[in-house]
Amino acid sequence: MEKQGNSAPESQHVNYAAPTDSASGKQAPLGIFPAKKLELERLKPVAMGAHNFVFIHPDDPSLVVKVIKPAMRYENQKKLPLRRRLFRRFKHHKDFLRTVTEHIASYVKAGPRPSFLQRFYCLIETDYGLASVTKAERDKEGNFAPTLRRLLRDGKFDDKAQAALENFFEEFLKSDVIISDIHNIDNLVYSYDEEKDTSRFIVIDGLGESTLLPFCAYFKIFNRLQKLRKIKKMRKAIATTLATKPDTERS
Repeated sequence: MEKQGNSAPESQHVNYAAPTDSASGKQAPLGIFPAKKLELERLKPVAMGAHNFVFIHPDDPSLVVKVIKPAMRYENQKKLPLRRRLFRRFKHHKDFLRTVTEHIASYVKAGPRPSFLQRFYCLIETDYGLASVTKAERDKEGNFAPTLRRLLRDGKFDDKAQAALENFFEEFLKSDVIISDIHNIDNLVYSYDEEKDTSRFIVIDGLGESTLLPFCAYFKIFNRLQKLRKIKKMRKAIATTLATKPDTERS
């Protein structure tokens, strides 16, 4: 009698291909599913936020990896308010939770997901701890997409960029997506869409609700009113940035 091994029956086929991106129909990059912990500490960040380091994925330059700065981890912070020490279950990972929540919420409505959302792939383990993997937004020349602030300061906020910003505002108001820090003009980048041969604004940070009570999630009218208020603040920030440009840049 032939000895039975532990291998799967021949009728069971294991597919090791990368999962398919539901929006484009293309396979997701294999690099986002590392077999071991991703090592980033030896690499130099390409960008820094108030709470995060951003790295180019070491196995795939079409992706970026966002990690929490070590100094922002709860165990490394001193004199935290009592409410933050006792009532924040996810602690310094709360931004990841908000981001994932909004990406899930973007699929609730029938139809395409909002085009202003950065493509989110997964959460992975790194030598910095938990990290998110997203698409690296780039301009037409292949450089990292400039922020709205950079466009304004470099005098490149032309008619096309203004029209793209108005399209973003319109789509943002129609969606249920919550963005807590949309008035921060560093959280919007002007990214090139190769398939459509056009550029559009993409939100790269600030997703989700940052208040203790999630009124925007519970009440759509409140969410819309908050969006209108934040768009007004963004317009004011744009005007202020343009007004404070040095004379040499205006000429």
